[in-house]
Amino acid sequence: MRKISLIFIILPYSLILYAQVDMPLDTLYYQFERVKKICDKDNGKLWGKSLYGPILVIDKTSKLIVFNQLDMEGQLSLKGAVYVGKYPEEKIVASTATKFAGKSWVVISYPFNKKDTFQLYLTYIHESFHRIQGELGFNCEGYCNNHMDKMDGRIYLQLEWHALLEAIIAIGEDRNRAIRDALLFRQYRRQLFSGADTMESRFELHEGLADYTAYKLCCPSQSEIKDKIIERKLKYLDNEGSCVRSFGYYSGLLYAYLLDETGNLWQTKLKCGDDLGLLLQHLLKIDISNDTVNWFNQSKVRYPYMKIYKQEVGINNKKEKVLYDYRIRFTKNPVIIIDLLSAELGLYMSPHPLDTLGTV
Repeated sequence: MRKISLIFIILPYSLILYAQVDMPLDTLYYQFERVKKICDKDNGKLWGKSLYGPILVIDKTSKLIVFNQLDMEGQLSLKGAVYVGKYPEEKIVASTATKFAGKSWVVISYPFNKKDTFQLYLTYIHESFHRIQGELGFNCEGYCNNHMDKMDGRIYLQLEWHALLEAIIAIGEDRNRAIRDALLFRQYRRQLFSGADTMESRFELHEGLADYTAYKLCCPSQSEIKDKIIERKLKYLDNEGSCVRSFGYYSGLLYAYLLDETGNLWQTKLKCGDDLGLLLQHLLKIDISNDTVNWFNQSKVRYPYMKIYKQEVGINNKKEKVLYDYRIRFTKNPVIIIDLLSAELGLYMSPHPLDTLGTV
């Protein structure tokens, strides 16, 4: 009988991992260096601290990771000029900031849009701000803005954005008038929903400051920031999607830009709990009338109120049908309730607040 000899070669885990890595390591190394240059150019001027630090890029399919530096627990292996490793299977992959292997990391999910490099570096810097946000005193989470899915909430938010965009374009008294309109639309909305002022402001600080920081560092001038902000309105204005988890990015960015235009070093005095709108009102000494009803009837003609109103009625009718179906599904039909000991959540679709029942 012929003997067959089998030779087993036990490869180190790192070598097996190398064979699986199909992300463009040279490109990622270039991106890490580019992010460092962007942060070094700012050199902590904006917030008093450099934003550059540990970065990891995760392949959403394989959970393989490429790092810009070594970890604290020896989980990574050097490959070329970068480090590689494996992300825990139980963790959700999303662009964010997270604790992993003894360090706080900026997380970027791969693959990304190769054509829109500007947006890519915005994401890098946005998440870099989140990584040190707590150290800067802006850990402003703990907000719930479900009222932004209500028709009135959405109408006055759209009007506020239109007025802020007009203020960004205008100069002198025209700018101040548009800012006053925006602040009054904002005040009127917040009077309709109890507690909205605190919740909205926390979200604007949490995500709006991160977006503002990204634009501030990635754009070479204030005029280019203005152009990018105006260009970005296509993503937010006339959008049928939920505003609950998105409005703070744009509102915070708009107010921060206008605060910069005052010439005041407002960032040095800002703290969690502040309101960007009230800060702008204070710096420009804008008086807001308490008679918001009369004011509204006079000023709404300067903006596309009827277009917004008709559009939001249509959106609300569609939404009510969706929510009605959800109520039947989760309160009338049979359901299975699973108690979660621990949850990792990722938002891949727009959340739908369902009254007091929770969020779908």
